[in-house]
Amino acid sequence: MNQDTYVMHLLRIPCQYSSVLRASLMLLIACISVLLIASEPLALLAFAIFMSGISFYSRAAAILTLTVTSLLSVFYWLYLSYVLNLDFYMSSSYWAIIKAALVFPIIISILACSNFKLVSADASYKYFFFFVILLLASLIKGLKTDAFVSVAYFVNVYFPLLLQFLLISWCCSYLIKAKHLSQVRYQGSPLFKLIITVVLFISLFFMSLQIAFDFSLNEVFLDIGKTLGRGGAEGNNRTILFGMFFLRFPGVFADPILAAYSFFLFFSYIYYFVSHPVLKLSGLVICILLAAATLSKAFFFLLACFLAINICLRLKVSATTKYRLSLFAVGCAVIIISIRALQSGVTDSSAIHVQGLVLPFISFDSWLNFFIGHDLGTGGNMGGWVTQGAESFVGLAMYNTGILGLFFLVMFCLTILKRAVLSRTRIGYFLFATSLSILSASFLQENSFNLSFSVLRICCYALVLYFLIGVSKSNEH
Repeated sequence: MNQDTYVMHLLRIPCQYSSVLRASLMLLIACISVLLIASEPLALLAFAIFMSGISFYSRAAAILTLTVTSLLSVFYWLYLSYVLNLDFYMSSSYWAIIKAALVFPIIISILACSNFKLVSADASYKYFFFFVILLLASLIKGLKTDAFVSVAYFVNVYFPLLLQFLLISWCCSYLIKAKHLSQVRYQGSPLFKLIITVVLFISLFFMSLQIAFDFSLNEVFLDIGKTLGRGGAEGNNRTILFGMFFLRFPGVFADPILAAYSFFLFFSYIYYFVSHPVLKLSGLVICILLAAATLSKAFFFLLACFLAINICLRLKVSATTKYRLSLFAVGCAVIIISIRALQSGVTDSSAIHVQGLVLPFISFDSWLNFFIGHDLGTGGNMGGWVTQGAESFVGLAMYNTGILGLFFLVMFCLTILKRAVLSRTRIGYFLFATSLSILSASFLQENSFNLSFSVLRICCYALVLYFLIGVSKSNEH
């Protein structure tokens, strides 16, 4: 491709995004209309099957599927509240499965977008291979201990984690392999900006209702939980500060911590890919305001890591030095928070997170389990307590797959993140800063990579990959 043709292609990219955006809006309106008429969440299952089918039509259809199903996943609890207020019967036996079904169109759309082709392998794949072997062994052992817990952790935690970093790896492969991509200024996906705008606007709307009319989504979501036999989330919706109880704002996510992680993703995306100064400042302020209302310590830890990483990335040093300084900065943050938490006493929630991180390394029943792990049927909040990694994903991974599994997982993630920095692109820096911040938070939180926490990140990374594939393909002609 000559230079003139390449420039013309770049000018056509916004037009392609515009057509996809219009199509997505039309389908979203049609989808919402169907769901508002539907009397059961089973309508979502039929919709998921339909969206999975059209993903094979074209890459544009696959991205449309990805965007719409991601939005539906975000607003699933609001949809359930609508159905509940209509007094329709909802079975507690399948509601979670219906939401999980929304993941399949997302996965299929990603595969369809890449035409089921694997990108060229790199050094990270050997670590991925060894970790997956240990993970599958842990899964098989866990099926005998507790099949439900074992499958739940495999599907809800490890699968979305690996998928996210595989998406980052594929993006980095395009960024490093195609030198011309380093010259492309990625302006962000209009589709993901649409998601951000919709979620922030609706979240602000409900926050205004809570301030002006004392209408809280907490009560709505708790009623749904009780109806579905899934109560017990009340403690997650309040916290103690200065000896007083405060209600936490859950946004539209039904979970304040999930809301905080989502607002952090929006913050980092706006920071990198919104160029208009007024829109950028407004978006960042709104994200901080909404995240502060969740009263989640995780958001401010994520934000501190993100800002520290970006300071390192702006230094006029080599890419390798930027990478090492970033690791040092977030490592210090984890250590400082851990020491501070332990000083609060074992009854403090932060101390429990630190115990979940440390105890699996020092309280093991055999050297074999120390090296290759126990099983997915035990451990974590669902299968154990802090001695088995509850409240810390790193502690959980250590307990499930042993020190070898944790080593391979960490090396897999860090090798990919290093390639993101070596790309020296805005996209690479965004992927690095966002993912390393979340990886750092996973030392002290178990749910950092849970499926519900990961859907928006998977959608975001897939849209970046879609852009890179499109530019790379056009350069080949």
